[in-house]
Amino acid sequence: MTIDTLTQPEHQVTGTLPVQFVFDELHRAGIRYALLRGFDELFHGSDDLEIDLLVHPDDVAKLNNCLAPKGFVETPAWGHAPHRFLLAFRRDFGHWLKLDVVADLRYGRPIRKYQVDLREQCLEGRRFDGIYQLSQEHEFLTLLLHCLLDKGRFDDKHKKQLCFLLQNIQRGAQSADVLRELVVSHMHPAVDWELIVKTVETDDWDQLLKKEQALRRQFGRKSPVRNLARSWKARFMLRMRPVLFGLFRHGVSVALLAPDGAGKSTLAGSLVRDKKLRARLIYMGTNPEARTVGLPLLTTMNDLEKRIRKQERRKTVAGRLVRATNFVLTLLDHWYRCLVAKYNLVRGRFVVFDRFVYDAWIQKRNKTPWKRLRRFLFDAPCPTPDLVILLDAPGVLLFERKGEHSVEWIEQQRAGYHQLKQLLPQMRVVDASRTAVQVRAEVISLIWQIYDRKSRGSGS
Repeated sequence: MTIDTLTQPEHQVTGTLPVQFVFDELHRAGIRYALLRGFDELFHGSDDLEIDLLVHPDDVAKLNNCLAPKGFVETPAWGHAPHRFLLAFRRDFGHWLKLDVVADLRYGRPIRKYQVDLREQCLEGRRFDGIYQLSQEHEFLTLLLHCLLDKGRFDDKHKKQLCFLLQNIQRGAQSADVLRELVVSHMHPAVDWELIVKTVETDDWDQLLKKEQALRRQFGRKSPVRNLARSWKARFMLRMRPVLFGLFRHGVSVALLAPDGAGKSTLAGSLVRDKKLRARLIYMGTNPEARTVGLPLLTTMNDLEKRIRKQERRKTVAGRLVRATNFVLTLLDHWYRCLVAKYNLVRGRFVVFDRFVYDAWIQKRNKTPWKRLRRFLFDAPCPTPDLVILLDAPGVLLFERKGEHSVEWIEQQRAGYHQLKQLLPQMRVVDASRTAVQVRAEVISLIWQIYDRKSRGSGS
């Protein structure tokens, strides 16, 4: 992709951006910021979006405060300095919006340790077109460093943007001189101006990539002690992340309850596949074939008990021994799943329970001491979910979807689940008669509200 064959980006000026509300809040708060890159991507409101912002260090705290009412939560960035991550879920669009905020320009892979002292120049020279962006000269230089030192490659979209920027800059002699001076100040002698121009004109980006190691050594020699300290600190914080999550930021657990046909498994799968939640799915029902984690030996014992039942030997000594062993293994397997859930929560992860012990609560109360003890043994080790989602829809609709049981039986199940609301204040009823996309959007929005509340309560 050369300058001669280049077409201009799709968007030249701002219209009504799907994320305009973010920048409106920054303007109202008087925050000094500049968009680092990705202006064209702001117009794609149907996909998950990441916005890279340079913010003055004095305004970072103000940024968090002004965006918190809009649903943004600062997620842990231990080991990723100088980056700070703010994440929000837009229920109206059904997608995630992530702000990657830096107060200093640092580069490197995997650790951002090479600092380029351009922050003040970038913020003073920014341009305004509905939102504040870097000047074209600063955008070109920072994007070039990002590709060379952070990524080690030039993606097609970055090639296109670098070509477009250089084309515009070369139209003005003064702008070209400014960029040339920036390259000489921050990249020479490892990379010179003539090589950059030649690379863009010939579309031969490999010749620039060959200079990556020389550029790294050049930045490393400028501040060796500071670079080494940043590297050690970042590696230490990365190693400490499990401990820090355990101390300051536990995960969120969600239990999914629903009669058959409400789309519980579909919802659970979508939450696991979500790239931002990356939830761990733990099946808590009684079907051994549906387990996501568990003890392998339990499957063998279940098969053995089925064979004994078919041979009508349940009342023999061997049959009773197998049943007793199977119960003990089932109980241990249940405890193991609870332990796995607690471990993931301590690691700061989202945990989704497909079914839960609450399903047994809608049945008739156990009257015998043994059954009460049995329920206690299964209920006691379970972590209390932060959120309980009841997927609800009319019995007729659920019967049409699944074709199992009867409408009357499903309605009894629904009534039993609704009675649990008196015992479970964290339960939320979600209309499952809608599309799977709409249900997913509402549930993720509820999960993110809980995560927001827990993160602010932790004070981290």
